Amino acid sequence: LWPMPIVRSYLGTPTADDLLAAAHGAPKEKVAQLTAEAEYYVGEWARLKQDDKTARTHFKAALAAKADPANLEFIDAGLELKKLRF
Repeated sequence: LWPMPIVRSYLGTPTADDLLAAAHGAPKEKVAQLTAEAEYYVGEWARLKQDDKTARTHFKAALAAKADPANLEFIDAGLELKKLRF
C-alpha cells in the first residue's frame, strides 16, 4: 500500500528503480501523482548523498509526470530545482 514503497526504499529495499516501477504500475488515475512522489523522493535521496546531478534528473521527472499542481511533491520538486539552479 502506498506510500510504504517509499519508506522501504529509504531502508534499502526496494531499489529506486523498483519504487519508480511501482509508481508507473499504479492504476491509471494514480500514475501521475505517484510518479511525481516517487521521483521526488528518489531525488531527495540523491540530494542526501550529495549527488546533485541525479537529484536534478529526478526532480525534472517529478515535474514531467504532470501531477496535480497542488501535489506537494510536485511543488517541492520545482523548489528543489531552483535551489540546484536548474
